[in-house]
Amino acid sequence: MVRFLISMTEELRNTLKSVADQRGQTLCGLIRQILWEWVDSRKQEERKEANHEERKATHKNN
Repeated sequence: MVRFLISMTEELRNTLKSVADQRGQTLCGLIRQILWEWVDSRKQEERKEANHEERKATHKNN
């Protein structure tokens, strides 16, 4: 695992820490989860865009 320093406002840190505590997670664990969810959503969006472009190309060729 690679360590990564992130700067944030105290308000954001406190908000995230509160959410992490409520979920029984560490602050780092919550941030990792949020980042992985973002990565997954980007992958899904890229697949949707690729499928859309493929359909457009298929429709155009017919």
